[in-house]
Amino acid sequence: MDLGAEGAVARYECPRLGFRADVIEPLAAGDAFAIVTPVGTFCMTKADFYRDFPRVVRSARYRERGWYRYPRAPRKAGRYFRPAPPTGDVDAVVDRTFERVGPAGAAAGAVRLALGRPERDPGPGGDWRCRVVIAGLGRPIDRHAYGIDPLQALALALEMARMYLSFTPLADGERLTWLGASELGIPRVLGEPAT
Repeated sequence: MDLGAEGAVARYECPRLGFRADVIEPLAAGDAFAIVTPVGTFCMTKADFYRDFPRVVRSARYRERGWYRYPRAPRKAGRYFRPAPPTGDVDAVVDRTFERVGPAGAAAGAVRLALGRPERDPGPGGDWRCRVVIAGLGRPIDRHAYGIDPLQALALALEMARMYLSFTPLADGERLTWLGASELGIPRVLGEPAT
């Protein structure tokens, strides 16, 4: 079931995927709740939570402390995730939305990419860096590519994005498309190594 956060009976903010017993337990099995994170929202029913996260439900952290937080969202949580546009706090040079497609060809969600404007690296002796933000691949990606000048930083950011989008495993049977095609439209920036 594709639930939107707007249909949620309860919602709360969390820095990453986390379950709050004080919010979830009073809900009826069919009631939806939304967990709003900086990179997007997880939305599911209480029944979904009990079915797909039984270890969390039985855990001491959830039962006794009332809170269970994942260090990284597990792959199974991806079906409940709706990414926020990654360009909110990124001074983006470019951004693009890709489609996750399930085995039967049904839409399984969106993956959003933003490449930040090259900037001076604030680290000691830093050259240039370019931010790469990808939401919707299961776990959010927010990294920098570094180069000796703005062009190299941007080129390496494009290559980093291409690698993440090409090689990050998706749920079983899912694939990533752009404009309905498997070719994602991101050219290879780095050439083949010399032999």
